[in-house]
Amino acid sequence: MFQPLGPLCLCRTLCTPLLTHVHAPRCCPTQLIVPGFVDCHIHYPQIDIVGSYGEQLLEWLQNYVFPAEAKFKDGDYADKVAKVFVNELLKSGTTTALTFCTVHPQSVDALFTAAQERNMLMIAGKVLMDDEKFAPDSLREDCHQSYEESKALIAKWHGNGRCLYAVTPRFAVSSTPEELALAGQLYAEHEGVYMQTHLNENMAEIALAKQIHNCETYLGIYDKHGLTGICTHTHKHT
Repeated sequence: MFQPLGPLCLCRTLCTPLLTHVHAPRCCPTQLIVPGFVDCHIHYPQIDIVGSYGEQLLEWLQNYVFPAEAKFKDGDYADKVAKVFVNELLKSGTTTALTFCTVHPQSVDALFTAAQERNMLMIAGKVLMDDEKFAPDSLREDCHQSYEESKALIAKWHGNGRCLYAVTPRFAVSSTPEELALAGQLYAEHEGVYMQTHLNENMAEIALAKQIHNCETYLGIYDKHGLTGICTHTHKHT
């Protein structure tokens, strides 16, 4: 949502000195030239389930998100959704995004290809999920296979045009300690790559993550593996 900052005449007064040396076509007097927006956390495979019934996090993942992401095993489907996704970003003025793909390498290829065709700055990565107690069969991969696939994707895409790679363990609940250790290894081995995950989104998730990894704090799970996380919900005991 946009919020007015003041009369248009004031905006012109503030912006005109900044645009003095910028060559730009004449625009409508009611419009402003602004930088592209940056989305720091988004899941492109979830575009078709926006507005799904608002269950609690863990149930919502099992009932809506994972079935949707399993479809990305089909490379043609991934290509189609990736194009729709980046076009929707551009419609809203977003030209840069830090994005989750799925466990499928073709989902990463599809997104980077679509973004590159539109000259967008895209940071993304293959999701890592190997815990058989939470990750469904359709999305669970051997952690060593995921490590090798991620290495190949980094070599292919990181620094390729405006594409940048992010090591992407989904969250501590869906990864074994061995996989998080390999994710930390990936992050350490490839200078300049990004890292994204989830942290402290839901009270049940927090409790389960600490139980699975036998750790006093959620953040400590990532810390001991050389990883840092994105926090969207904080809790005093995390």
